[in-house]
Amino acid sequence: MTPTATPEQVAIDKYIKENGAGATHVENSMYILKSTPGTGKAITDGDNVEVKYKGMFLDGKMFDQSADHGGPGTFSFEYSQDVPLIQGWVKIIGNMREGEKVSVLIPSWLAYGTRGAGGLIPANTPLLFDIEVVKVS
Repeated sequence: MTPTATPEQVAIDKYIKENGAGATHVENSMYILKSTPGTGKAITDGDNVEVKYKGMFLDGKMFDQSADHGGPGTFSFEYSQDVPLIQGWVKIIGNMREGEKVSVLIPSWLAYGTRGAGGLIPANTPLLFDIEVVKVS
């Protein structure tokens, strides 16, 4: 931690120190906390991707999950570098394959940044996501 660390960076560093045993630093304060490999198709641009997810704050409080949105309990989209998802998701999912599961810590600058999200996620808030790639076609 540097003397000029932001409160968010301090929170990330503290979380990783306390909960990140075995975590892998991906980039720019984004960490994969745990991973279960998949054996299916790797995700590439233009693939239709179906995922299950759960989004949480660093204190473990859940703010969203795919199961809350009806239907099959999954979220589907066409993957590309320009897909309108938070950048942390684009970076992580672009390196996943069908059947893979990850728990990832995403800093606000790769999520909702200084704007937050819909009064639900405050500005400058790091987030935790559990993501499972259910299907790639």
